[in-house]
Amino acid sequence: MKYFYTPSTNFLFAPIDPPTDEEIAAYPEGTFETSPRPDPDYNFDGSEWVAITDAEKRDAFRQSAIIAKTDLSRAFVSAGYMTHEEARSAVIGQWPDTKGAWLAGMTTEQRQNFELDLAGATTIRRNYEHLNLVAGNAGITAEQLDAIFGYAG
Repeated sequence: MKYFYTPSTNFLFAPIDPPTDEEIAAYPEGTFETSPRPDPDYNFDGSEWVAITDAEKRDAFRQSAIIAKTDLSRAFVSAGYMTHEEARSAVIGQWPDTKGAWLAGMTTEQRQNFELDLAGATTIRRNYEHLNLVAGNAGITAEQLDAIFGYAG
């Protein structure tokens, strides 16, 4: 079986039947024959397959992970970061006064945007711009936050 890679679309494919010269000529510009991907944890760097590092996996996870606001609040309660009453307030978009220190370092505009985002959100992205600041102020490490979002590392 022959494998082909198209760099412009990061697309690896293997035709069912061996392609004719005419079919190969019709492939997108830059497409070339290559070996199969050795494992899903490899990316093609334009010339060879390279293992994805743990840091790259974690960064990709952080870019795509989403959690329901209620699940994040439950996790904060389970870990002892918030009481049930504080979490309930946060879920309905009313940041608890008892957790005001978690917003330290935010400008007035950032705090207002955070409060509006929190009020309107049903889900929270792992890479949400204020999440790391709020978590850091709460004593929650990036790794602990990853675990709350489901990263198994």
